[in-house]
Amino acid sequence: MKKKIFAAAAMLLACVTVLCACGGGTSNTGGTDEPKEITGETIDTGIFSALCPDGWWNCPQQDIWAEEEGALDPETLQFFKGGSPDDYFSKPFVTINYASPDNYFFSTKGFYDEVTDLEGVTFQGKEVEEAFTAVYNGIGTKYTYTIFDYVGEDAQWHVTILTELDGKATGLGFEDPETMAILNSITLD
Repeated sequence: MKKKIFAAAAMLLACVTVLCACGGGTSNTGGTDEPKEITGETIDTGIFSALCPDGWWNCPQQDIWAEEEGALDPETLQFFKGGSPDDYFSKPFVTINYASPDNYFFSTKGFYDEVTDLEGVTFQGKEVEEAFTAVYNGIGTKYTYTIFDYVGEDAQWHVTILTELDGKATGLGFEDPETMAILNSITLD
């Protein structure tokens, strides 16, 4: 009798495990086989462009090297999910930095704490030079980022994704359809 109860319990556990693993679809499809279409506005810096999804805020980046006061940086785009000027750095974001391919590439790992290398990261189908997660302890706030660098024939890209804010997941990352829509939309002018 005990053997039959144990076997039934094991079978029930196996069924529950299989049902949990198979149910619900994936996060980027909304439970269907069709991928969710991400819409928004394409922001063009004059050097490159990327999609800023609906519900995200394009935070204009000042060009600190420009002679003209108030000039925008054509090498940087920063998009905040659900953000506005009032909550800068309190919302999840994706930052995209462009550099000419003939600029010297250097690792930014030394600027962060708790660095963990990531393997097998690709950008638009090509393996990246460097990918890692890292922590920056700001004044009273802990930021956890996923960062990758890609050096191509036409451009270098440095991408920063805020994945945790004070230990709470932001929902952004390689599994998030909006993050991936931004990354896949990056094009040189």
